[in-house]
Amino acid sequence: MQAKKEKGGMAYDFEFYSHLHPSFLITHAPVDGAVENVDSIDGQQQFKFKLD
Repeated sequence: MQAKKEKGGMAYDFEFYSHLHPSFLITHAPVDGAVENVDSIDGQQQFKFKLD
């Protein structure tokens, strides 16, 4: 995960370097236990955040 500044505020970029998961960008801070739905070429995938 990489935080970066966007026009509307902070955004969080999640990049995966294998083809198992799509990379995605969210415009809100990730919350521990929250689920993000991501549309990809393989259909919709869900990612659950686990923050330490």
